[in-house]
Amino acid sequence: MKNRTHYFGLSILSVLILAIASMKVQKQQRRFILPLFLAYTGMNYIFEYFILIIGNSYRYYPKLLRNSYFDNVFGSTISQLFVIPTSGVVIALFRLSYKWILCCAAVLLVIEQLFIKRGLFKHHWWKGYYTPVLVQFFYGFAKLWRYLLVDKKTKVVRLITVGLAIFSYYATITSLHVSLLKTCLVNTQLFQNRYRDHFIMATIYCGISAFIFFMLIRLKSRVVTVCTVLTLQGFEQFLIKKNLLIVSNQLLFVIVSLSTKVSSLWVGIYISQLLTNGQSKKNLKVNIEN
Repeated sequence: MKNRTHYFGLSILSVLILAIASMKVQKQQRRFILPLFLAYTGMNYIFEYFILIIGNSYRYYPKLLRNSYFDNVFGSTISQLFVIPTSGVVIALFRLSYKWILCCAAVLLVIEQLFIKRGLFKHHWWKGYYTPVLVQFFYGFAKLWRYLLVDKKTKVVRLITVGLAIFSYYATITSLHVSLLKTCLVNTQLFQNRYRDHFIMATIYCGISAFIFFMLIRLKSRVVTVCTVLTLQGFEQFLIKKNLLIVSNQLLFVIVSLSTKVSSLWVGIYISQLLTNGQSKKNLKVNIEN
């Protein structure tokens, strides 16, 4: 069985679990599924940035891409985009007990060990027991995040959730078009491995861009939004001229880059609406009754 089959199998299983969960969860809580999923993905991306990209702790071998480093990051994306966030959403929304958290952590440990034995995954300095310990911590934090977002309706948590959603979407699409379409490559030459150099710097850029998009959504000004997006596009052209950003096809890069920015803004707006519409309807009902 090819490596990619195992990775795709996990992805499909995660999507199915998320779909079933969306049908089983209480109707009034369905609107929180996507925001929580993207927020948990963003959290895991940040964790993976320091542990995998910076720390070089382990390596994925999905064998989907010819470039070994891109292949490694693609394998990470499957894990951090599907498996961990999906299980986190299920545990959080259904308020599963510690027994279920322990069970999920054990299952993930077994999967990891099977992947290692089959050459699908490899530890560098990472220890096997790190995974179940940190996964349990994440699940506990995921439950706390859901409580603050859904039950307590904490404004700060809601705003951070929107920001994380934008970041996870923007980082995912950027990683995919770079890996699959070879659109661009950051060329700061700060690190020996040029591909590692790309992902270290590109992730920082994605984080900064996500914050800018978040502020634009809060500002609610079309003129400022258009000007800011065009400024970012101009900044990328400046990087290209300085050879700090290498592109394979100028037109393709501009189209993909602009589309990613616009769609990221749309995702942020949509997530923000999902999180606020329920409160707006509730406030409207109270006003009518009064």
